[in-house]
Amino acid sequence: MPNDTAVLRADLLARSIALFGQAEVMPYEPSRFPDYFQKLLERLKTTCQSDIVGVACNATTNLCALVLAFDNITESQWFVQENSWLISSVCTTWNNKMFLIWLKMTGWRPPNCILPGGGVLITNGILPAVEIAGAAAYSGGFPDEKYGKVIKQIEFTEFAWPPNLLEVFLLWKLESQFGPLIYTNDSSNRPVLNVATAARFFITRLNLRYLHQTDSFTLSDAEGLAGLARQDLAALILDWLGKKTASAGIAAPGDAVVADVISEIIKITAIGAQKGLRRFLNKYVERRTAGSVTMAELLAAYQCTCEEEGAAMLPARKFYKEITDACRRQFGVAKSHDIRRRSLDGKETAKSGFRNLSLKFNSPDTPDASETSDTSDASSGLAK
Repeated sequence: MPNDTAVLRADLLARSIALFGQAEVMPYEPSRFPDYFQKLLERLKTTCQSDIVGVACNATTNLCALVLAFDNITESQWFVQENSWLISSVCTTWNNKMFLIWLKMTGWRPPNCILPGGGVLITNGILPAVEIAGAAAYSGGFPDEKYGKVIKQIEFTEFAWPPNLLEVFLLWKLESQFGPLIYTNDSSNRPVLNVATAARFFITRLNLRYLHQTDSFTLSDAEGLAGLARQDLAALILDWLGKKTASAGIAAPGDAVVADVISEIIKITAIGAQKGLRRFLNKYVERRTAGSVTMAELLAAYQCTCEEEGAAMLPARKFYKEITDACRRQFGVAKSHDIRRRSLDGKETAKSGFRNLSLKFNSPDTPDASETSDTSDASSGLAK
């Protein structure tokens, strides 16, 4: 390793640029570093007497750093073990008191934060990559030779996070999209709950879906799908919002606020009648030469789909009209009145339906076509 300061400066800057894609020589000024990193420097009583090479972490470079102090590395082991790929990324050390594991995080990025065990994740701000000092300052090499030579790139969602931290990140992400959960009203200068952010938090956290047929919800977790009654969801929302408002120093939400959140959840997650019909056509109906399907077969499959997915269901009269128009638009086929089907008594009759269309093999279980009464041909003339 070169000893001349000017040569060393040029060497470390060039290697930093090659490694990180950007870097700059700068005086060691802790005030330029992110707050969490400054606090870590203060706790470890670490300083530097020479210039450094600084590297910028931000959304433009995608660069981040996981900072782990030597003195509490044991407490951080859970996070490193659950994300074992970290040890194959580039690692540098600082003052022989902390590791900086560098990575590129794509997609959504959380703000700077403290991780389990006291580690710090820095996603925005300048960090010191290396001191411009003698070889003793980086005895493990630069970057540390025991770790990787290439900075790993990973999506935020590929990390293993503890559940409590995952909830914090989820709320941060939603607030960046839909606004703060609690904000100050411009006219009244009073804190206000953001119903949209609260609703989307519960939708995402619990994988909620609203079922029209039962006026209830389903949630998905590691154990599968489970039902959730409206009053149980209301209790969960009231408890969670109560904690959030208490920490913000404002009054707990009442039943009206909870009802607003549930209404927003329903508006977002419910499958309305028109959306349900589109989903049915896209998922279960296909164009197939020489195929045919009757109106009764379509109705039976559609009703099973609505039951399975909790979608709002069109009444038969409306369904027959909508499906006729939709099949003309989507598949370019018109309704026929001579689709031949054989009944249980062996008699072959003509039914209304569509030629060159068929239900897909993965369509929901429906009554056998021969056992289905075709009300589209009934005397009421619903689909004629």
